[in-house]
Amino acid sequence: MIDAIILAGGQMTGSLKEAFPEVQNKAHLLLQDKMLLEHVLQAVLDSPRIDKIYVVGDKSFLCKQLKQERVQILSSSADIYENFMRAAQLTTRPRVLLLTADIPLITGVILTD
Repeated sequence: MIDAIILAGGQMTGSLKEAFPEVQNKAHLLLQDKMLLEHVLQAVLDSPRIDKIYVVGDKSFLCKQLKQERVQILSSSADIYENFMRAAQLTTRPRVLLLTADIPLITGVILTD
């Protein structure tokens, strides 16, 4: 078993921000009526090899959206390394699976193989 860290703190910039001005964070973009983050999270939840899941992002928003027992939501900062370290220091595993929230085509099968 390993733990997973999903980084979901990327702010919208450039053409994405222009195309979706109402969305503040890339992880919150919708694909098939679900946030990109939800697709990634479902893949992680579907993998029997993953124990604890840490999501680093907009904590106040995500706590309202995600209701999963195995998921701990942490507040993000502007620094991706700091976001990773914030979650990594909570795990006791020697290795973790690190994912970003903008890979919605990942599946539990892919993560298990």
